This record gives sequence, C-alpha cells and structure tokens, in this order.
Amino acid sequence: MMHRTTTRLALLAVLATSPALYAAAPTASFDNRFAAARSLALGGDRAAAIEAYSALLVESPGNGDVLLGRGRVYAWQERWQEAEQDILAVTRATPRYADAWSALGDMYLWSGRPALAVDAYAQWSTLAPESGEAHAAVAKAQRAVADIASAQAAAATAAATQASFAGSLAAETFIPGTFRWTAGLAVDRNAFGGTGGNWTDSVLNLRRKWGIGSLGFEALESRRFGLTDRAYALDGYAQLLPRTTLNLRLQLADSARLFPRNRWRAELFQGLGQGWELSAGYDRLGFATPVELLSVGVGRYTGPWYVRLRYQHVPSTTAGTGSSDSLRAVGRWYYKGDGDHYVELNADAGQSDPPSTSTTTSQLARHRNSIGVSWAGLLTDRVGARVSLGKGHGYESQPHGNTSLSAALYTRW
Repeated sequence: MMHRTTTRLALLAVLATSPALYAAAPTASFDNRFAAARSLALGGDRAAAIEAYSALLVESPGNGDVLLGRGRVYAWQERWQEAEQDILAVTRATPRYADAWSALGDMYLWSGRPALAVDAYAQWSTLAPESGEAHAAVAKAQRAVADIASAQAAAATAAATQASFAGSLAAETFIPGTFRWTAGLAVDRNAFGGTGGNWTDSVLNLRRKWGIGSLGFEALESRRFGLTDRAYALDGYAQLLPRTTLNLRLQLADSARLFPRNRWRAELFQGLGQGWELSAGYDRLGFATPVELLSVGVGRYTGPWYVRLRYQHVPSTTAGTGSSDSLRAVGRWYYKGDGDHYVELNADAGQSDPPSTSTTTSQLARHRNSIGVSWAGLLTDRVGARVSLGKGHGYESQPHGNTSLSAALYTRW
C-alpha cells in the first residue's frame, strides 16, 4: 500500500504543474502518462519532465523507455552523471536498443568525451546499418578525435546509405541532427552595371522535418523594374525509398507582375552505386503563355566533396518564344564533414534561340554565363548563415553584365 501511495503522490505532484495533464489523472494509462512526460520534455519543461519520468519509474522500475527518456532530459540539462547512469542502464538491459546507443553517443559527445561517443555511435550504426544518420554521427565523433580518415569513410557510408547525408544539394532541406524546425531569411541583390535596373529578391521560410522528409512554407518578394510582386510556396521533400527522394513544389503569386501566376515542380533524386546521384525534373511556369522547364542532373560525392552537373532545356512556346538550353556545374567542399559547413563554387552557361517572330536585329542567339562562390556555416549550434557572391555576363539585344550578392540567416530548433 505504501508503494502505491508514494507513486500516486509523485504523479500528482507532477500533474499539478500542468492543468492539461492533471485532467487525465489519475485514470490515465501508463502509456498516456509516458506520452505526457515526453511532451513535457519536448516542450522545454524539463524539470517537470524529470519528475514525470521519475514517477513512472517508481511504478515500473527499470523500464527502458522511461529511463531513456529521463536520461535524454538529464543530458539536455548537462547533468552528465545522471544521464550516463540512466542511459547505460538501458544499453546493459537491452543491448540491441539502437535509440539508446544514439542517446549515449550524444551524451558523450556533448559532455566532451568524443572517444566514448565513437564507440556508442558505432554500436548504433551496427544495429541500424540502413540509417545514414547513424553513420553520419560516427563520422562526426571521429572528426572530434581527429581520426579524419575513418571520419571520411563513415561519411561516405552515410552518403551511400541515405540521400540526405550525401552532400546532395537537394538534401539541404533535410534539417540535420535532432532539430525539427528551421526558419530563415535570404536576400539577393543583383546590380546591373550602368543601367540602374537593380533587382532585389527575398525569401522568408519556415520548414518542419519528419522522419521521411520535410515540408516548407516560403514567402517570396521580388522588386524589379520599379515593380514589386509577392508569391507564396509550399515545398516538400519525401524519401520514398532509402536512396530515392522526391521534391514537389507549388507556388502562387499575388499579382503575377514579376512571378508567374502559378508554378509547380516535381523532381526525383536517385542514389546509385558508390556515391552517385541522378535526378530528373519538370517545372511549369503559369505565365500568360505557360513555360516548361525540363532538367536532368548527375551528382557525385566522395568524402567531403560533392560535384553536380545539371542540364536544363526550355522548349519553344506557342507564342513563338525560342527554346533555350543551359548547363550548371556546382562543386562543394564540406570542410567539417557535415552538411552545415561548406564552400561552394558554381558556374552557369546558357544559350537561347531567337524568337521566330523577332526582328532582324535580334536574330543573333542570346547567351549568358555566370560564376559564383558561396560560404555557409554555423554561428552557434542553432544559428547559421550563408553568403554568396556572383558575376554574370550575357547578350540579348546588347551586352550586359551583373554582380550578385546574397546573404541568408537561419535558426533551427
């Protein structure tokens, strides 16, 4: 009787801190109370979460899920000794519990013991060989102990296992690590020498990650030729198979003065062999005369390097607009071996056939090319930035050149 009374009092003490949870007491099932404790932890009320988990352990001593939950919260609070005690108890009782080894590795890495983190993450990757995240964690811990060769091998395994760890440009929208949300603002400024016709584009975005992909909302604004236009987009990525990723995007414009009235895209990415990735995409821009964009790409990643070549074709339209072709090459060096830090070089070259109804003075094929460099990195664990500089040149009715500068700032949680 004393045991039951103690359990009940402990639970009531926790539930009293949360009226919403108290409504379910004391008849709530063990599973419901465990879910409530987890909600407290994920919601940031860590003290209450510790109490809730501890109360459940009084009722079910040695419960691995509860111990793991409490151990993770202890780690978030930097209570390393208590976190280690709880999580080790789980790994000893159920050594094939992959999530426990993941949590143990996190705790060791965060507490400055990377050598132990390597061992814990290695156990995780052994139990979950198809998890790119597990192999990427091994690589991160190996870099922390300066075992660069092993880290590169683990990073290559992560890339070959899961597209979101391949260094793929498409995989940027898979928020790394345990973070579920990201939000950011990007601003791009294009200056056309001597013309005064400068362009400013901005994108405000919010993205949520799930186990199989992510979904983002974007608010876009463009200021060109003295006009301003806005558009809104939903952009989703889904991992259909371990190495197959689908991107779907729908964009709608306010007044459609600069943006198309609507735009949608579908692009498929497929990993192949050791570090190869193929892609094929289709875009449709809903201008008064719709425009279609067809693209294919091939990427290759090896260690901290990623390169990609993408070809795009725009067919002629019914209104007589000529077709165009372009080629874009991108090379990235992930200098810390993760998806957050990289230096990028890119180059574009394209050519458009003249419209069938154009005048003699514009019959020359129009062309354009550009080159750019970017840097991206974390400023803190939760805040990152990207800066890009580009230079372009083209010819339509006359030669023109432009300089672009863009900056982005994002946070994640």
